Amino acid sequence: MTNKQKGMTREQAAELYDALRKTMETKHGKAGLKKLVDNERGKRRRAGSPPLPPQMEMEMEMREPTLGGLQALSQNRSGNGSKAALMVIAFIATLKIVLGVMEAGGIIEAETATASMDMPINPIPFQQERFSREEVRILTTLDARRVELEEKERKLDDRERDLERKDREFAARITELRELSKQLSGTRERNDRKKRNQLEQLANVYGAMNPQEAAGLIEQLDVTIALSLLERMPEKRIGQILALMSPEKALMVTRMLSGKKS
Repeated sequence: MTNKQKGMTREQAAELYDALRKTMETKHGKAGLKKLVDNERGKRRRAGSPPLPPQMEMEMEMREPTLGGLQALSQNRSGNGSKAALMVIAFIATLKIVLGVMEAGGIIEAETATASMDMPINPIPFQQERFSREEVRILTTLDARRVELEEKERKLDDRERDLERKDREFAARITELRELSKQLSGTRERNDRKKRNQLEQLANVYGAMNPQEAAGLIEQLDVTIALSLLERMPEKRIGQILALMSPEKALMVTRMLSGKKS
């Protein structure tokens, strides 16, 4: 940060100029002052002096709004009064020029300079370091590997969910089969009981019949059914019926009965 230069500020110079102008206006009036100032400017231009800055010229014009009447006053005055007025005007013009040169050279502190110091300074953009080709290759490989692992993990998760679903379906199927097996077992037991009851009833019927008539009917039945009926009859009734049956059929039934008893 630069140190401020010591010197008269712009406001102080303006106050000095206003005091001098008021003194001249009080003593000589305003008429003709602008023309005398313009003449002094013309002399400086002809003498090759540097022109005032544009801003200083505008301020001089703004600070001299009604100076046209000083010319008439200077024409009516004579002798030392006119000379004194000219000397004061020359002094004021010279003071303005000096102030303009000082301001242009930076001796007088300008408001625009201080205002520029308050402007924010844009930060210099920081350029990040770039990765080398080898680092880019490694990062690319790692990223591809990460994507591959994520895909495998996703497939494993899908497979695990599918297995869990199948396990649930299998467990439900097992439960269903067990229920069906119980139902079948109950149905089979009921059928067996019903069949046994029917055989018991038939055996009682054939046992109560005449042995010769019972032997003729049993001989026409299937061997398995005939055997089931004879098993439920007393041994005495079995012997009577077998004796009345044909020898071949009686021998077959006898062997089957012996095999079951053994």
